[in-house]
Amino acid sequence: MSKMRFMFMILVACVVLLTGLSFLFDTKAAVPNIPTNALPNNPKMSKEVNGQDQFGNSVGTSSEKFAHASPDATKREESGSTVAASPSSEAEGAVNQHNNHLPDQQKKKLLKVAVAISITGNKEGFDIDDRGYVDSAGVLAESVRYASALRTNKENDPYELEVEMVAIVHPKIGIRKELHAFGFRVIERDVPVDVDKIQNDYYKKELIKSGCCAEKEFLKLWAFMLFDYDWVLHLDSDALVLQNIDELFFDDSFTFAFTYDYAMDSRGKSKDSKGAPPVQGGLMLVKPDEGVFNQIVETAHEGDFRPGTGWAGSKIGWCWGGQTIQGIMAYYANALAETGSTKQLDICTYNNMAQQFRKECPKEQPFKCGLEEDDSVRCSDVKWEQAKTFHFTECPKPWGCHTNSGGHEICRKATEMWWDRRQDLQKRLGLQETPYSVACEKRRYTPIDLDNIA
Repeated sequence: MSKMRFMFMILVACVVLLTGLSFLFDTKAAVPNIPTNALPNNPKMSKEVNGQDQFGNSVGTSSEKFAHASPDATKREESGSTVAASPSSEAEGAVNQHNNHLPDQQKKKLLKVAVAISITGNKEGFDIDDRGYVDSAGVLAESVRYASALRTNKENDPYELEVEMVAIVHPKIGIRKELHAFGFRVIERDVPVDVDKIQNDYYKKELIKSGCCAEKEFLKLWAFMLFDYDWVLHLDSDALVLQNIDELFFDDSFTFAFTYDYAMDSRGKSKDSKGAPPVQGGLMLVKPDEGVFNQIVETAHEGDFRPGTGWAGSKIGWCWGGQTIQGIMAYYANALAETGSTKQLDICTYNNMAQQFRKECPKEQPFKCGLEEDDSVRCSDVKWEQAKTFHFTECPKPWGCHTNSGGHEICRKATEMWWDRRQDLQKRLGLQETPYSVACEKRRYTPIDLDNIA
């Protein structure tokens, strides 16, 4: 019994000794030392640190970002609400959530995309006398919003997209309130090609009467200088996005993508003809690049445009609008760009205009030829599901209030979708929705009423 008592006293003494040692050394719970760069990125916390945003870019006004590009870069830039908030905490948060705990090869990359339009006025001046075109810019923005929501297989895509609508606007254009209401970031820029600097008098004379908008159409070149974005998809404001087109931004094998406008090609289109068709200026996909911008502007200022053979005698650009974007961008793609840096897109899928044309025509019929031969292309006859963007050129403008939408099924469906997106836009703005029957009463278009929009 005394032996057991002795053992118990020894046990108590050990406990007391250990307790004393713990107080002596002030033992604390161990806390792992986690480096700050190992913590998950919080976009709300890292929005702006030491003069940089969450993408590592210097924080400053847009005029500062463009300061190296143009003497007019100090002009005011206005920012309206966007189709997707920019910068989009939702998109960044999705990327961060996906990337946590993943190896580098499986992490998603955030791509910033601008869907841009240019507001140029016309050859005669800067007044926007067709309010339908203004509303169509808003409908285009709404169609981008609609199509972005149609993205499938999102979990397996290597990229997360942040999309913003951008309007490149000449300083004399005055529709800022409407563009802001429609969700555009407004960037004010002057025409980058100075007519007074053009060295060739013949080209100078032809340029100021070329195409729809003369030298003002060169405003589209500013797409190459939008360095806030990984990609810029420049569309005309009378275009419509029908389906999700995210796949265009996942291909990193080119820096400039376009569609040819075969129907406007007047070269004498035989198979042995040199040159190339004009680019259709209603769709250009560009990766911003100051070198490309400068190269094209310098080409315009040199002005080597020749009667009958176009740019530098290359048989490129001798067509309607060939002195501006349609011709000079085709010349860039075929004669100036680095090999493999450009890509031709299918015009019946991207930039469908319901056109019918032949890629090759006999020399004796350079402007027109029959469509019954096997090499004819009929974008008007493709399945609706194939077309991803639409451009109202061959088909009447929806705001023209025509009872006949062009005679083709694809024209009818695109027109119906335009009116659907217009009502979606009105609903988003808190306005009364007006269908075709109301907005085109007596076949006269009634613009979207923005008077009550703050």
